[in-house]
Amino acid sequence: MAVGAIAGRIVGIGVEQLAYHHHDWIIFRNWCRPGADCVTPGLYAMVGAAACLGGVTRMTVSLVVIMFELTGGLEYIVPLMAAAVTSKWVADAFGKEGIYEAHIHLNGYPFLDVKDEFTHRTLATDVMRPRRGEPPLSVLSQDSMTVEDVETLIKETDYNGFPVVVSKDSERLIGFAQRRELILAISE
Repeated sequence: MAVGAIAGRIVGIGVEQLAYHHHDWIIFRNWCRPGADCVTPGLYAMVGAAACLGGVTRMTVSLVVIMFELTGGLEYIVPLMAAAVTSKWVADAFGKEGIYEAHIHLNGYPFLDVKDEFTHRTLATDVMRPRRGEPPLSVLSQDSMTVEDVETLIKETDYNGFPVVVSKDSERLIGFAQRRELILAISE
C-alpha cells in the first residue's frame, strides 16, 4: 500500500502542477480556475494504494469496500473500482497467482486450489505433497475404504481435508473431501 500511495501521490502532484500552470488546457478548462486547488494529490495517493494492493492480492470488490471503510468517502468509490479492476487485469496478464497463493507454493504448504482443473490422469501426489519428514499422503480411496477406515483416518490425522483417489495403487485423483463434511456424513 505504501508503494502504491507514494506512486499515486507523485502522479497527483504532477497533475496538480499541470493544472496550476496550464489551467487553460481543455482537460482543466471547465473545472479548474487559475490559482484554485482543483486537484487533490491525497486522492491520487489513495487510489494508487488501492491499485497497488489490488494488483498484488488480486482483490477487487473486497478491496473497494475496505478502502471505502477507511476513507468513508462515497464519492471515491468509482475511482477506487476503476483502479482495482484495472490493476487486477494488468496483474493477471503477468500471471494468475496473487501474493498469498505464491507464498503458499513457496513454503510448500499443502493447498488444493478450487480454480485448478485436473484431468483424469492427475495423480494425488501431483497435487498435494507432504512436507519433508512427514508421512506419505493420507487419501480416501473410492474402491476399498469402509466407514470404519474413514473414521480411523480422521482420528489418526489432523488434516482438514483428504484427496479422493480411485484406488491406493493408481492414486488417480477424482476429488477432495473436507474433514468437517466427512464427520457430518458419518454422524448422520
